[in-house]
Amino acid sequence: MFPTGWGNYNAEVITFSSAGRDRALLRLPHLSTYKLFSRPQCAAALQRIAEALEPFLRERE
Repeated sequence: MFPTGWGNYNAEVITFSSAGRDRALLRLPHLSTYKLFSRPQCAAALQRIAEALEPFLRERE
């Protein structure tokens, strides 16, 4: 679980294997209500989430 910088709302990165590859699923609070990407207080939290997802993004290169 990752704090989002928006009160008690968290994001979650779920990892699993499928078709012989490691996968990641990112769960975020509803973006129409919680403006995570435009709220300065969320920037550090989004950076930590991006770092957690980085190995899965590199795998596709």
